[in-house]
Amino acid sequence: MYADKSCTRSWAGFSVRKSSASIGACRARVKPRQIHLGLIASPFIRVHSRPFVVTAFEMKVLRCLLLFLILVAAGAARGQSPQPSVPVADARHPYEYILLCGGPSLHLWEQYRDQPHDNYWGCFVRAARTRIQELKPVVKDNPAATVTMLIYLDGYRSRSAQEKRDLIPLIYSVRDAYQLNLVPIENGEDVIRYLNNGKPRQQLKIADFEYFGHSNQDCFMLDYSNQVGNSSKAWLHENQLAELHRGIFAPGAYVKSWGCYTGEGMSQKFRAATGVPMIGAVGKVDYSNREDALNGIVPVLSSVGGHWTR
Repeated sequence: MYADKSCTRSWAGFSVRKSSASIGACRARVKPRQIHLGLIASPFIRVHSRPFVVTAFEMKVLRCLLLFLILVAAGAARGQSPQPSVPVADARHPYEYILLCGGPSLHLWEQYRDQPHDNYWGCFVRAARTRIQELKPVVKDNPAATVTMLIYLDGYRSRSAQEKRDLIPLIYSVRDAYQLNLVPIENGEDVIRYLNNGKPRQQLKIADFEYFGHSNQDCFMLDYSNQVGNSSKAWLHENQLAELHRGIFAPGAYVKSWGCYTGEGMSQKFRAATGVPMIGAVGKVDYSNREDALNGIVPVLSSVGGHWTR
């Protein structure tokens, strides 16, 4: 053992000396364990070049402390909202940030499902609003940044009857609160038209384009289970992507579909048409995940083995 006659122990550069009267009790209670601090790399312990004694109890405390710090760091990481991964507009490079929202389904068509879609009418609008809050460091008080919401309003008019209240003013209240450019759309052609020519694209490139709504591997379904059960009459199909003009997106533009299954086909077609990768889901996406810090919704993957891909 490396305990000396005075039962002195060194910890992090400090020496603690017990009185000679307690030496016998100290030796009787504690069976020290020899370790060499030169083998420990920690900012909390000063490394010595000589052996040093740590008891089993002290090692247990150290392990618990390190585990606690790891858990605290992991919890903090989970609580943080994702940082915007988009180009930042400035006077020389003004940009537009576009959020596309589909409409909700109706209980009329969903009532026979084991797990009906869209129990909350505003899941897509709330998720888009949450994303705007995440983009706040990029767009707030930035005159070079234009934020636009393209939205399929007909789906919310249909859902208004089910909710027994007019939902359209609630959507426009989001526009007013966040100073958005709100553009109603009716189909995929309207989306293509706006992306190509909604703004003078030589001067105002698209830095961010994100979709919130129903989809499958082939298309964005703007009115899924709204007009017809389990299907859609208004969509943006992957074959329409070839109509997008090259050069409308800013360098490093961020494009993502927050709908189901997009990564299983449509993402690849988007990149082939535009040269810009589109992040999409392999598997399903769930819109019931609340983001308490922003009082919003952040969609999450819900399929076993699901993942995001480009």
